[in-house]
Amino acid sequence: MEREQAVLAAREIQRPEILRRHYPVLVIDPYAVNIKDIGPNFGEVRLSFYSALVAHTAREIIEDGLVDEVIVFDDASFGPKYKSTGDLMFDYLTRERPEGPIITPDKVKLYKGDNLARTPTQVEKVAQYLKERKRQGEEVLYLGWDYHRERVQAHAKGFGVNVRYGAAEQIHKFYEPKFKYDKLMELLPMEQIEQMEEKRRKLARKEWRGVVPAMVQALPVVGGPRMLDNKRNKEGKLEFDYRQGKKRLKELGLV
Repeated sequence: MEREQAVLAAREIQRPEILRRHYPVLVIDPYAVNIKDIGPNFGEVRLSFYSALVAHTAREIIEDGLVDEVIVFDDASFGPKYKSTGDLMFDYLTRERPEGPIITPDKVKLYKGDNLARTPTQVEKVAQYLKERKRQGEEVLYLGWDYHRERVQAHAKGFGVNVRYGAAEQIHKFYEPKFKYDKLMELLPMEQIEQMEEKRRKLARKEWRGVVPAMVQALPVVGGPRMLDNKRNKEGKLEFDYRQGKKRLKELGLV
């Protein structure tokens, strides 16, 4: 017993500062969905790798008792006929289990509708949510991948949302000490991600309302719901798979 208590005490010393306080709201960043391409469930949507890690880390934070409520968003990569990222995350968090749900449905706000895959739109919804509950100015925990941090903070500042940004891959390392963070960073196509993200960061610094990205998204050539995941190339390395969901459906013969 003494040994167990010593281990727990040592672990608490290692607890990152971001996990040393309570938050009224946890905002979960959606990272799109993908399609199951093998097995009996072929054609069903699933959370992408990036979404799945964020959702799992959210579970760890919730079960640690650090938040009261949760916000999730639609990200309908494959159109209205398929479940969105928000749908799947809501189901994951509120599903009945023998020990009960991770969090009860009344504590989870799922924003549904068009254009919710965009960060400025999501942050604006958070601002509205806090205003409706007279909680403006209170610090909320915004959970996503570290490469997304700067853009979220830029939009949050513009919309007047007090955000503490948590990188899921780093927070998960605290909850799962055996998690090989450095190995993951070596395996993921971070260079491709950074190349794409840097352009968006520059725009977010100047145009926090997201009007220009919305106009670009509406163009027929590049517009439409997009998916975000990994795929392996011929050499076996992971590449960043970022494209319109419709292209993925055509690739699998589902449209």
